[in-house]
Amino acid sequence: MLRLLKFLQFSLADKQLLLHSLLTVAWIRLALSVLPFRIWQPLLASLTPPPAASATADPGFVQHVVWAVRSVSRLVPAATCLTQALATRVLLRRYGVVTRLQIGVLKDAQGQFHAHAWVEYRGSVIIGGSDSLGQYSVLPPLKR
Repeated sequence: MLRLLKFLQFSLADKQLLLHSLLTVAWIRLALSVLPFRIWQPLLASLTPPPAASATADPGFVQHVVWAVRSVSRLVPAATCLTQALATRVLLRRYGVVTRLQIGVLKDAQGQFHAHAWVEYRGSVIIGGSDSLGQYSVLPPLKR
């Protein structure tokens, strides 16, 4: 009930962004649970219009989209770093903002494999950042 009351206090633009973010996060989470990433990633890329090569956005707007994705991800079960990174990238791409999806892997001291995803905008991590990103071996970029 408190979440609904808080939601109703947002501006119309914020409500629209939050709803759009929720639908995007939920759709991506569902897609990741049903199909392997390698199968639906090309479909996802084809459904999202390519941004103009020179598209840049106000960093405040970029952070606002990140805020929306983080906020709604708490409502979607198992919205992992990959889900959040993909949703952020899709939403920003729809607004013409060029970002880079990074996926890194590492093996810890116990031999356990770990993977992490994050998004960079103009050389800075905007979602998925942590102090340990330098420990990950970054995988080559995914093809469109």
